Amino acid sequence: MKPSWVESLLHQCRAVHVPFFFKQWGGVQKKKNGRKLHGRTYDQFPGIEVGQIPDAKNRRHIAEQLQAQYLKNDFSRQQIVLKAAV
Repeated sequence: MKPSWVESLLHQCRAVHVPFFFKQWGGVQKKKNGRKLHGRTYDQFPGIEVGQIPDAKNRRHIAEQLQAQYLKNDFSRQQIVLKAAV
């Protein structure tokens, strides 16, 4: 694996505030090559968000709203495609 690939991913993650986890260098002798990048390990993970799970009635309502929105958006895309085809 090229160091420039890993460094690019690290910089991309930093630019958009995304946690970066570097598992290992790869290759045939993975353990020999190790996990360090720039002399340190990167073990970041996204945070865990804890929220309340809606009851069954509210989950159904949310699902219906999402389905209606999806169908509305899908219909809009179909109309655009149809107009473009004419």
